[in-house]
Amino acid sequence: KQWYQRRVRADDLSNMTYLSGFLDCKVKEGAPVVYPNRAIVRGPGVSGVGLLPGKPATFEVDASKCGVGEVKVIVDGPEGSDPVKVEYTQTDTPGIYTGSYMPKDEGEYVVNVTFCGVDVPKAPFAVNIYGDGPRNKVDPKKVICE
Repeated sequence: KQWYQRRVRADDLSNMTYLSGFLDCKVKEGAPVVYPNRAIVRGPGVSGVGLLPGKPATFEVDASKCGVGEVKVIVDGPEGSDPVKVEYTQTDTPGIYTGSYMPKDEGEYVVNVTFCGVDVPKAPFAVNIYGDGPRNKVDPKKVICE
């Protein structure tokens, strides 16, 4: 028998529906309120657009609307490759982080981004790196606009 693991993520509406059953309860003062589903991750380091082996893959994590918590980014390289070093720092704007990693080998990289230990929307990101550039090149001569 095979067992399949499924991730279930609750959105704000689901959380509010659940909490509506506890209307008489109050949130403990000082308790952190976090919303990992409000994080936005963008950039070539998670989209894979224009990335080549040996060139930095940059990304940005906007967790400014998530509350107070820790952003964590882990990148797993293709099978058999060396561990991928990820560097990211908070910018001058609270909750916004910029970072990069260096894909050394061709193959699929998996970028895991979490906020307070919970995956942000669309994470993990699968990024394909090829030595000859992106495989989804478009020939402008073959584009038809209607």
